[in-house]
Amino acid sequence: MRFWKPPLYQLELLPCTGLFRWCRRGDSNPHEQKCSQAPEACASANSATSARPGTGPHTIGRVSKPRKPSASPEDREILEIARNRRARHRYEILETLEVGIRLSGTEVKTLRSGQVSLDEAWVKVEGDQLLLQDTHIAEYTEGNRFNHDPVRPRPLLAHKREVRRLAAKVKERGLTLIPLRLLFRGKWVKLEIGLAKGKRLHDKRQSMRNKEDRRTLRSLKGRRT
Repeated sequence: MRFWKPPLYQLELLPCTGLFRWCRRGDSNPHEQKCSQAPEACASANSATSARPGTGPHTIGRVSKPRKPSASPEDREILEIARNRRARHRYEILETLEVGIRLSGTEVKTLRSGQVSLDEAWVKVEGDQLLLQDTHIAEYTEGNRFNHDPVRPRPLLAHKREVRRLAAKVKERGLTLIPLRLLFRGKWVKLEIGLAKGKRLHDKRQSMRNKEDRRTLRSLKGRRT
């Protein structure tokens, strides 16, 4: 013969919220004690709960953790991958713009090892899209048959209004778009491109003189110290 035993847990109504919770049978309800000792707090809780259901000091349930504020793009860690060292010598950079780049998984893994060259790269405007041309990203050594083409055109990610503005300047003023440097900004791969104007021979010579003058000044400052 079996004897019926009462369950160990029961549903209990919380007075100020209209919510239920599981509690052990026979245990005292700390919520009721709080409400009997502080009736004014319960009245304020009732008004707050009626205004916003599921909120207030007596809400029982899953409490979400406060989200950490996401870092702005300027505050993310920057790691330079490659730089176009010939760009400043060949061209006069009028303005720069940082854009995203669409890459495959094997390309990103290759970039982490720094096997990329921007020396012969340039940017093509095709409709409302920018394409990175002639950038050599070596094949991933542990890649399989789905490995990438090292010199394939790679789409750049930019707002349409920026693309149209740059396309208008390239068309009207005879300028060109060249990549300046490739970098990691946080976990994202970014490309800095420049709106450039080709230098003439005397401009290149002047740039070389200025570079030599800066080098001489640095050496003199080092001797003084």
